[in-house]
Amino acid sequence: MPNPTLSDITYYDRYIELQSLIINAYKDFYILKEFDHYNNQVSKGTLALPKCSFSVIKHICQLVLLDLGLTLWKLTDGNSESNTLKSINTYLRTEHHKLCNYSYSAPTKHTLKVLDDIRNEYLAHNDIEKTGIEISVSSLKAALDDVKDHLNSLCYSDIDSRVQIIENQIIFKESYEMQLGLAVLLNNANTIDSAERGESIGDDHA
Repeated sequence: MPNPTLSDITYYDRYIELQSLIINAYKDFYILKEFDHYNNQVSKGTLALPKCSFSVIKHICQLVLLDLGLTLWKLTDGNSESNTLKSINTYLRTEHHKLCNYSYSAPTKHTLKVLDDIRNEYLAHNDIEKTGIEISVSSLKAALDDVKDHLNSLCYSDIDSRVQIIENQIIFKESYEMQLGLAVLLNNANTIDSAERGESIGDDHA
């Protein structure tokens, strides 16, 4: 007779939530990447957008960037009692005697430390600009890859047969969908009167 399906609903729910957060963070990254790709194209020519549209796009990029950083912080917060990589690791150790020895790279540790500092400063002063700290999108992406590998190391089908690691194909699918989706949005945007030329997405507006 076949073995019954292995199930631990607490572990499954925690794992799937963390997996969803990581996939959403990849969506954030690829949205930013595609906006950067279109930065010059929507400044002139047939895809040119008016300045008011650039104001909207710039705000969207800022929100997406904040979401990427905040999601990474939520996933790796070491002091939180909510669902994090640390708390699911503790659950696996105490309930199933699973020991995870995964260690982040030095650059990832630095990025996560900076995120933690920014988060603390933001909460204390309600002004993220006061931190005087910047993190590149490439550093956030490298940290995200590391965090994804950490979660994959906590994937135990012998505890719950429904859990699966985040395969590269899943990430490629998100990249393609963000690329295609943004292309459709911006290609259709040329129906707007583009007589008023916009500035670069990264530029400030008066």
